[in-house]
Amino acid sequence: MNKLRRRRLKKRRPNKITPGSGMEEYAERNDLLIDFGFRNYAAYLHSALWKSIRDEKLAKDPECYGCGRTDHLQVHHGRYTIDNLSGISDEYLFSICPRCHKWIEITKDWIKRSPTAATEELERVRARYFRRGRFKKDSRVRSDRISNIQP
Repeated sequence: MNKLRRRRLKKRRPNKITPGSGMEEYAERNDLLIDFGFRNYAAYLHSALWKSIRDEKLAKDPECYGCGRTDHLQVHHGRYTIDNLSGISDEYLFSICPRCHKWIEITKDWIKRSPTAATEELERVRARYFRRGRFKKDSRVRSDRISNIQP
């Protein structure tokens, strides 16, 4: 078997996140995606379904939820639910730039956060930019949540 074929097979392996590993939310996501007929999360991200969900969300919210940038946006899943994975709802989906996405998903110690912890960090990032005057009017963050978030 040549090197290229081995690399391709390696890329196709299903996600190895299992319950009890501290990342139960990802394991639940993987189970939902298997029920939808996807082999793994990477297959879902390459599907026409995800591309249509992503395009709709980016059209609806064309700036980064964290910092307000408008270029190279991605979509962050705050939670993995049947409704947002299937495109029924865009609740818990956030338009976000790659810089903020990396900031919220990876800690300074290079440890991946759970979706819930990443979304909490996203709220802190948004509150920080809001306090600095980056956003003049903010209808997507409640003012009572901003005052409770530690910088």
